[in-house]
Amino acid sequence: MAIVKENAATILKQYIKDNGLKKAFVAEKAGYSPQVMSAILTGRKKFDGDVALRMAKALNVEVDIFLA
Repeated sequence: MAIVKENAATILKQYIKDNGLKKAFVAEKAGYSPQVMSAILTGRKKFDGDVALRMAKALNVEVDIFLA
């Protein structure tokens, strides 16, 4: 059973767009390089529970938006 929603990366992309954030800013807040952030958003890096927690903390949102 998956912990993270199948479309978690899409949810993250939409959140960034809707709130006028820069991907590099979110990456830095989450402790990722811009290259890793790009890999997460494009699916080259798995969006797992650790990514969900780090992104939720960086965006100051509930982790539930990414969880199944």
